[in-house]
Amino acid sequence: MASVPVYQVLKRLAPLPAMLLDSLLRGATFSRATCGSIGLVAGGAVLTGIGDRNFDAMANVLALASCVLQAFYLVLTSQARDRGFSA
Repeated sequence: MASVPVYQVLKRLAPLPAMLLDSLLRGATFSRATCGSIGLVAGGAVLTGIGDRNFDAMANVLALASCVLQAFYLVLTSQARDRGFSA
């Protein structure tokens, strides 16, 4: 089981897959400053996750899967908004 702090740290990776998916699915482009800041946050999250003394690979995989699924949600809702769909 992942500790709550480690889970929160891994959730900080969410902007990275969101940015990648946004580029692939919507053709979005990002400035170097934006890419650099996202990379810095992601790198810090990875370093913190590696330092977890109670490392649980399955819990970390599930946390990362949660990040990717949240990224899909964010990008797909933006894509729906771009096409004029509303709830």
